[in-house]
Amino acid sequence: MKKYQHGGFTLVELLVVVGIIAIIASVVFVTLEPARRFGDARNARRWSETVSILNAIIKYQIDNNGAFPGDIYPAWGTPYMIGSGGAGAVSCGATTTPAGGALSRINLSTSTASHLAQVPVDPGGGTAANTGYYLSRTAVVVIGTCSPENGASIFVAR
Repeated sequence: MKKYQHGGFTLVELLVVVGIIAIIASVVFVTLEPARRFGDARNARRWSETVSILNAIIKYQIDNNGAFPGDIYPAWGTPYMIGSGGAGAVSCGATTTPAGGALSRINLSTSTASHLAQVPVDPGGGTAANTGYYLSRTAVVVIGTCSPENGASIFVAR
């Protein structure tokens, strides 16, 4: 008598394999945390761009006997939104004026053109009018971002 053997898998075997693949995929997905990684990447860009803006301002001041770009001399300790939006105040996350109000704008696009090809825009949704970066002057010049992610605090001072 001839015995027939069927090649293939049973339904139970297939379900077990699919279940194992699903568990492994969910563990990998949770481990990688893609939203957090994208936020970290945007924060890395913010760090780089704040340094670029500050370097352009410092180079401008060196070339112009300490003057600030664009004939703007920021008030001591008052933060300004970097952007070309013209008159009017804008918000910048938790960064506000000492009186608690919104920020005025400071336009660096033309005055720093020889030191910075283009004023950077925050990767989280900044525009040329409101870049998402701020400038403040105390004993040093401070450049920071309005919307860091993942609990970061991003600013550079010199």
